[in-house]
Amino acid sequence: MHKGGRFIPPHVFKAANQIRACRTPKLGTDVYQCPKCGTTKFVYHSCKNRFCPRCGQYETDHWAATILSQLPKLRHHHVVFTLPAQLRPLAKANPEIVHTLLFHTSAEVIKEWFAEKHHAIPGMISVLQTAGSDLHYHPHIHMIVSAGGLKGDRWFELAGDYLVNHKYLQKKFRWRFLKELVAAYDQGRLQLPGGLANLQARCEFMRLVKKLHSVEWVVSVQPPLTDPENIVRYVGRYTRRACLSEYRIISFAEGIITFECKDYITAKGDKPGTKSVSLHYREFFDRLFQHVPLPSFRMVRYYGLYAHFKDLPPLPETAPQQRPEPLTWRALQIEKTGEDPLVCPICRCELVFRQMAFPGVMILPAVRIPDAAMAYADTS
Repeated sequence: MHKGGRFIPPHVFKAANQIRACRTPKLGTDVYQCPKCGTTKFVYHSCKNRFCPRCGQYETDHWAATILSQLPKLRHHHVVFTLPAQLRPLAKANPEIVHTLLFHTSAEVIKEWFAEKHHAIPGMISVLQTAGSDLHYHPHIHMIVSAGGLKGDRWFELAGDYLVNHKYLQKKFRWRFLKELVAAYDQGRLQLPGGLANLQARCEFMRLVKKLHSVEWVVSVQPPLTDPENIVRYVGRYTRRACLSEYRIISFAEGIITFECKDYITAKGDKPGTKSVSLHYREFFDRLFQHVPLPSFRMVRYYGLYAHFKDLPPLPETAPQQRPEPLTWRALQIEKTGEDPLVCPICRCELVFRQMAFPGVMILPAVRIPDAAMAYADTS
C-alpha cells in the first residue's frame, strides 16, 4: 500500500524491486578467476524486467533487427490509433480488456479496408504505447502497415503515397471499438470506475457511448516509408524498455524531479518543441509506474501476413535475408567495449568460471563481492 493510501499493484511493486536490484549482488554474481595470477572479476545478473531502462536496450535492438530482416521489401505506412480521452478512466480500470480491444479493432479496420478495396491481405505490426511524452496515461497503437499485400498467391504494391482516408478509418475504428466495448460490458467483463454495476450505471455507460459516437476519434496515417527502419526502431522502444529515458531527467532536488518532454501545444510544423516538467517524486513515480506492462500482456502483436512471417512467399527478385542470431553476453560486451571481459587484464589468459554467488551464500575464500556493478556488467 502506498503511503498516501493508494494501492500499489503487485506487478508494479515487483518491477520496482527488480529494477532496484538490477546488476547488484542481490540477483546473483558470477565469479571468474584467472588460473595463473588469481585475479577475480564479478559479473552481476540483470533483472530482465520489461520496464527496466538498462536491460531493454539490447532486447529492443535485437527485436528491431529481427523484424527488419523479415519484412518484405515493400513500402510501409505508419498509422496511429488513439483512444479518446473520455475512455481513459475506463481503460485504467480495465487495462487488459481495453488495450486488447485497441489492438484487435484497429487491426480489423485495416484488414477490412484492404479486403473491400483491393481484395488483398496486408501485413501489420502493432505496438501499444500507454504514455504521453509527459507520462500521462495516453493509450494508443502504433501500427506499421504494408503498402500492399497478397492477392491470392501474388504480391501487389499500392501506387502513390495514398493508403486510405483517415476519416474513413476514424469512423470504422470508432464504430467497431464501441460495439465491442458494449459487448464486453454486457458480458460482465468490464468494471466501471467506482465499482457500480446496476441499471443506473448501465444507463450512464450507454450515455457515454452515445456521446462518443459524435466525437472525432484521432487516427493518423503517415506517408509511405521506403525504408521502415526508423519507425521500427521508434516503436521498438516501447516494447522492452521504460517509457522515460534516464537521459531526459534534468534534475532531482528537494524531492522534485524535473524531466524534459515534447511540447505539442507550441509546436510549429510537424516537429514539436520541448519543455520541462517538474513533479514531486510521489507524483512522478505514480505517473511512471502506471505504464508498467501487465504480467504476460503482449505489447507487440502481428496481424494479417505478418502473423506468420515464416510462411510469407518471397517477393519476386528478392533474396531472402538471414535472421540475426542473438548475441551472448560475452560477445555483446566485446561489441560494445572492444574488450573481452573474460580475459585477465594482467596476464591475458582466459578467466575461469568458479561459482555463482548470492547474498548470504559462502563464496570462494578471501573473495568479497563488491556492492557496485562493474563497467562490463551484464547487459543481456
